[in-house]
Amino acid sequence: MSGIGQAGMREDGKPGGRTVQAQMHGDGKPGGRTVQAQMHRDGKPGGGTVQDKRPRNGARKPGKSRKGGILPGLCSALSILLLVTVMGICILITVTSLFGYEVYTVVSGSMEPAIPVGSAIYLQAAVPETVTSGDVIAFYRGRGVVNHRVVENRTVSGEFITKGDANEENDMEPVPYSALHAAIL
Repeated sequence: MSGIGQAGMREDGKPGGRTVQAQMHGDGKPGGRTVQAQMHRDGKPGGGTVQDKRPRNGARKPGKSRKGGILPGLCSALSILLLVTVMGICILITVTSLFGYEVYTVVSGSMEPAIPVGSAIYLQAAVPETVTSGDVIAFYRGRGVVNHRVVENRTVSGEFITKGDANEENDMEPVPYSALHAAIL
């Protein structure tokens, strides 16, 4: 066992004081952990305990604080919050699709103030004959999906008369049953 360190000296200047401290690795090379050993008054080793002052399992020494302050902890908390939020949104979208719902985002203001721009709307398949006046439906018009309120359901001709809440007049073209995509919940 080798080490480097300081040995206590007696009052007469000869080696062999009471305490020896050395730093060494387990393979006997200098450096590593600190070992403190007791020595007899005559300078011979022994007669005491050996203390390993190295922290175990990454533990900090008492009174020592981690460097970095509050910022790393705050960043960790915000990261966890963001992760939980994203996971919640993914779960919500997945679960709703398992139960037959679709989620769309409103991109125009024709249904304001009831449905503002940027709102997420949930759609569920609907039977055209069961749709009543006042229901909001989503239907195909050209390449897009439009959501407007039903003013009248003409079951005999198989079409809806619709109107956006923010619009002053009914839509110019009736919506055929075949264009119905879903009812908005």
